[in-house]
Amino acid sequence: MPGFGGVSESDRREEIVSLVDERPTTPYTVGELTVELSEWFHAETDGMVPTDEEIHSTLYDFDLPALDNSGRIVFDEATGRVYATDYEAARRSMSPDSGPEHGASVGDGSSDATALTGERVTVSKRLLTDLAVLVVGLLGVAVAASDLLPVGTSTALVPAGLVVLYFISRA
Repeated sequence: MPGFGGVSESDRREEIVSLVDERPTTPYTVGELTVELSEWFHAETDGMVPTDEEIHSTLYDFDLPALDNSGRIVFDEATGRVYATDYEAARRSMSPDSGPEHGASVGDGSSDATALTGERVTVSKRLLTDLAVLVVGLLGVAVAASDLLPVGTSTALVPAGLVVLYFISRA
């Protein structure tokens, strides 16, 4: 797909290889690459940015298989993971306690996929929890300050204070 998003196919594929090579011990998912390329398109173009769905589809159907066939990356279509070509060498050089994915080979799909999925879910849960605390805090401030409650407006600081204490305890 030449000229996709106003950027040449070769430039786009070079960026993909560059991103993947920057993380030799941790594979990308197609979704992660989609986000990275979307940001890259915003920086490289004058508003001709394809949608995330278009980027994802182009990655999965065209770019990643072509880069895998040329030996520049390793793309596992079954898991949607994208590995640097030196992934195994980098993993073997890691010490046993230096990463959550240590111990599984690239193609076995066992603890490697489980560890990486578990890590991503943990980050996602934390983000959702933080967002929920912010929303509840903002709603609490809005309700307390809006005369809907029989208590004074000084109680509006209580939800805000709880949100601040929550984030302090997370730090």
